[in-house]
Amino acid sequence: MNKKEILRYLGYKNQEIDENLNSLIEQCIAEVEKIPYRVINKKFKLIKGENVVVNDYLVLKGNDIKKHLKYADQCIILLIALDYQLEKLINLNQKINLTKALILDACASTYIEEIADEITNKIKNETDRYITYRYSPGYGDLALDVQKKLVDLVQGHKIGVTVSDSFLLSPRKAISAIIGIQDVEDSRLFVGCDKSCDCKKIDCLYRRS
Repeated sequence: MNKKEILRYLGYKNQEIDENLNSLIEQCIAEVEKIPYRVINKKFKLIKGENVVVNDYLVLKGNDIKKHLKYADQCIILLIALDYQLEKLINLNQKINLTKALILDACASTYIEEIADEITNKIKNETDRYITYRYSPGYGDLALDVQKKLVDLVQGHKIGVTVSDSFLLSPRKAISAIIGIQDVEDSRLFVGCDKSCDCKKIDCLYRRS
């Protein structure tokens, strides 16, 4: 697990960390990597018009997602969730060791993104076409309220994923993403919280400088 990413989630910016903190991070990494995870990735057709429509069901509104899928005629919807064991582990440590709870959360964020990168790479290697980078509800002008239909479309309940009334995914560490399939190469296969991020939140704590 990338320790630099963990520190970034914790708000560190090139500061030195002492041995005690380093040791606690290593401990948290080991605990988080034992947490099981579940994955769904399904392929769907796209219909282009005023909006992009997935499988005649999921309507993706916004200029950013339309641009993202400009050359795609199919997409893969990816859903990943870390097991609820993580919730119990973090909740327990919030009561007895808040610092460890924060580090566990940062480790879990890093871990699930690394899982997503690995799966994206696998998809790339198994297709004879090109794919876009992952695009999630909440990026750019793609509203979070598409989460309910997105999760419903891939039957997210089968891996224990639900959507709250405020359109947030549960369990705590779950991510959804849309990957376009097309005949045009996209050089930005892995786009994160850096200067190339499509998110409009320029003051985001997690944006890489």
